[in-house]
Amino acid sequence: MTRPDDFSEERLIELVAAFGADPRAWPVKLGDATIARLSSPPPALAKALAEAAELDTGLAGLPRVEPPTRLFADILDAAPQANVDKPMAWRRIVAGWGARLAAGAAALAMGLSLGLGTAAASAPASDPFADLESVIADYEAFGRAGGMEDR
Repeated sequence: MTRPDDFSEERLIELVAAFGADPRAWPVKLGDATIARLSSPPPALAKALAEAAELDTGLAGLPRVEPPTRLFADILDAAPQANVDKPMAWRRIVAGWGARLAAGAAALAMGLSLGLGTAAASAPASDPFADLESVIADYEAFGRAGGMEDR
């Protein structure tokens, strides 16, 4: 991290070029060592400070120009306006989802009707365990006939 007293000469020249010759107008905090360097700067920094001071003096001598009073209102009028009608916004959201919900409900109804219709058509007409007694009887008969003795 750079301490306030660690500004290089190049960085000080950048600050002078960007913010002028008065270090009180700079957006950085300067330490005592840096302020001392600015009071007796090296030649390149002294040149930058002199040029910035001349520009600062020239700019300070210009008259202050106030913007037209209507300019602020014109800018605000030209800006996009926020939609503050919240019920209208909810209606747009519901209307946008309404078609999707209707399509989803129709697809669900079709799927259920097809699925349940297919399940009813493929279900056995009688009880699947109705023939169980005959199967057990055949198995017992097979055992009595000696079919299981060879094993």
